[in-house]
Amino acid sequence: MTDYSILYHTACFDQFKHDSSTRTERIGAPDAAEFALVMAKSQDGGIGFDQCAASGNLLKALISHCFHFNVQNALCPPPKTPLAYLPRMLFRDKNGRFKALHDEHMNFKQELKKHAILSRRRESKPPSQPLLSAFLDEPQTEINSQVYELLAHSCHYVCMAKLAGEYGHGAFDVFSNDLEFFFTELAILAGPHTAIIPVEHPSALPMN
Repeated sequence: MTDYSILYHTACFDQFKHDSSTRTERIGAPDAAEFALVMAKSQDGGIGFDQCAASGNLLKALISHCFHFNVQNALCPPPKTPLAYLPRMLFRDKNGRFKALHDEHMNFKQELKKHAILSRRRESKPPSQPLLSAFLDEPQTEINSQVYELLAHSCHYVCMAKLAGEYGHGAFDVFSNDLEFFFTELAILAGPHTAIIPVEHPSALPMN
């Protein structure tokens, strides 16, 4: 028996978006896309992944598998050491596809620097901006349908932090073409003694 449990609500996007944040509601996902809200609750009723060491370690383990935004909103590869902050988004690479997009983005940034130097001396055509770069360079940009399809194809899952904090520290929405991979990985990271409990409607989830 651990000191906490994980609660989650899952639904297709056409239902999920009506009970979520404006940020999630505006994602350009198809109606049948799978979404879930995930949070932690300690045995004494505390809400959030920060309520005990075990749930905090689970969150760190989840983050360690994912590309993420740092505090400067730059995309970074999976961290080798635990982060001292909670990323606002996590991207779980799928068979090297998201890593390839990350590499393409980093190459684009380098080509932009070269272009800035060359254009001082002569006319120079700027490099073409990859779709992921267009999204990353505007941190407040909504995930439109093109970006959603790109992420769904290249990631096993994408997590978005619940910034308002209503479900406690570390709560997040997660989307995927198939959430089975996410929940399988979550169960492995949590261990066999952690209860992972489905909740039929978000109104039944505890809130701060």
